[in-house]
Amino acid sequence: MPLRPLFLGAGLAVLVAALLPPFDAAADEQLSVHMVQHLLIVCVAAPLIVAGAPIRLALGHLPRGGRDALVRLLHSRLARVLGHPLVAWSVFAAVIVGTHVPAFYDLALRVPAVHACEHALYLWAALVFWAPLIGVDPVPHRLSSIGAVLYMLTAMVPMTVVAVWLLTADGVVFDHYSSLSDQRSGAVVMWLGGGLLMIAATLIVVWLAMVREERRQRAREAYL
Repeated sequence: MPLRPLFLGAGLAVLVAALLPPFDAAADEQLSVHMVQHLLIVCVAAPLIVAGAPIRLALGHLPRGGRDALVRLLHSRLARVLGHPLVAWSVFAAVIVGTHVPAFYDLALRVPAVHACEHALYLWAALVFWAPLIGVDPVPHRLSSIGAVLYMLTAMVPMTVVAVWLLTADGVVFDHYSSLSDQRSGAVVMWLGGGLLMIAATLIVVWLAMVREERRQRAREAYL
């Protein structure tokens, strides 16, 4: 059985589990659970969905009009810009840092529509971030092995900045939450949990790049 549908299904399952009760309700009560929820969206669900090649799946099953529209979108200037690794990294970093500004974070916890928008930002920024890295779908840019490592390692910087800020704050940063110990637990979840997931993803990406290069080398040798 092909692995791509399994990846896609697993990614969607993780996304649904992270956004629905009881997990979502617990995230409203504890910042540490909220951080776990965000990591599940950004570092688990999104890369699995990208690895499931949803664009290829759509191109294979959409009617002709839908396929043509999707192809035009893939070749549009917007897709080329968003698909550039530097832009994708910048969008990801901006979302991670910007959504943790206290005014926005507290508003998202008070207003359900803003909260839903926050989760949508995490998902779409993560999908844009992972696309040039995993490179299964027909995207305009793909990273080299060295570029992929730098891309992943530097992506930990904005997560670390936010985590250190929460960990070293003298008081509770977000009005919605009242526990300083829970805030510090959330910072540790973001820092260590996010870092470990990014390192694991880096190792997987490097291994896959080595496998692809070995296959290319074998194909060149067979051709010669």
